Amino acid sequence: MTEEQRAALAIPCLACQSGPGVLCTSHSGIGVRRGDVHRARLAAHAALVDSVEIALTGGCGHCDTEAIEMCAGCGQCRCHLHDTCTRPSP
Repeated sequence: MTEEQRAALAIPCLACQSGPGVLCTSHSGIGVRRGDVHRARLAAHAALVDSVEIALTGGCGHCDTEAIEMCAGCGQCRCHLHDTCTRPSP
């Protein structure tokens, strides 16, 4: 099992419903996948890591807005409406 796969075990698997820390199952839950995890679990873990990294650098992990992409008028992210924002003059 790779480091990436071991790290993905920290979250539940959407493909087989294995809980955090539990190995993925195969064949409708009959067998345990000892050598790998489902691709859906890897993708979900990668998305979570990206979201946390964005949030830690001042962005918004919910809408994937990096800090440099925040609204110049109000400092908010894409989660918010910007109908009343006044953009600064260049």
